[in-house]
Amino acid sequence: AASDKVPRTVTVRTMIPPVIHQWWVGDLPAHIETWMGRWPELHPGWEYRLWSDEFPGVLSKDLRRCWDMVPDLWRENTVARIRSNIVRYWLLLEHGGVWVDADIQPLKPIDPFRMFDCWLPWTSDRSGTYPMNAPWGSVPGHRLPAECVRDLLDAHERKARGEKVDLTGPRYVAARVGGDVTVVAEGLFNPYGWQETADYPLDTDFAALFPQAYTVHHWNYARR
Repeated sequence: AASDKVPRTVTVRTMIPPVIHQWWVGDLPAHIETWMGRWPELHPGWEYRLWSDEFPGVLSKDLRRCWDMVPDLWRENTVARIRSNIVRYWLLLEHGGVWVDADIQPLKPIDPFRMFDCWLPWTSDRSGTYPMNAPWGSVPGHRLPAECVRDLLDAHERKARGEKVDLTGPRYVAARVGGDVTVVAEGLFNPYGWQETADYPLDTDFAALFPQAYTVHHWNYARR
């Protein structure tokens, strides 16, 4: 006999794909290579993607224009760091997953954070506390990376005209964070800020020093 029960509607939540994205061009310093190697060790079953010369070829016309403008807008020693922002926006929009800067040391598996549609950690400096753009987890097509991509060429063109613009990086992303983005508890991913690097030599036992932390951002640019 046919059942008279009404079938239940089951909502299947979309989770962040188990993919870790990093980008590097050129020779790898030994400590960066060690940190990169820990990501797949801590995340069996995840895909680990180290991107390199695919960029800028895979980018859209507008993003390639941004890429080409970078050397004219920034000092030579910041070009790769600025371009890494273009890379992360595109990767998270198109592929989803978790973007990780190369100078981030993993301490624990980040699987629990796949449940969020889009997440960022807090970070602090002398100007205050704000959402940081790494690590950054997102489902593909989420509004936040989409808006970062959408607004990027206009921001570059405004900067080229001499306007003061929070062009790329944490404050560019933070200005677009809304209620559909989870900013996770402070200290879980960036337990010290970029202005504190002198207090934390790289041979520190960070797992013991920050037992609550999943990762430690070492702010490579601030150590030079």
